[in-house]
Amino acid sequence: MNPFRAKRIADHFLNIGTFAVTNQTYGVTVTFRGNKVYFDHEHSLWAFLFHIAHAEHQENIIAEAEARLAA
Repeated sequence: MNPFRAKRIADHFLNIGTFAVTNQTYGVTVTFRGNKVYFDHEHSLWAFLFHIAHAEHQENIIAEAEARLAA
């Protein structure tokens, strides 16, 4: 993942309380319920975020973010 894109995505999710997204050099790390997952491909990241958002009944947060951050 492009480092600038990774930072933009991580910055967008700063205020989400359900999970945390932190910027890494060539990707992002998602922390959810004490587990950390690193993503270096954006398509995998969005699939994972939709999955955990669905579990928390917050799909709209991810859909809005994906639309806003569309490349």
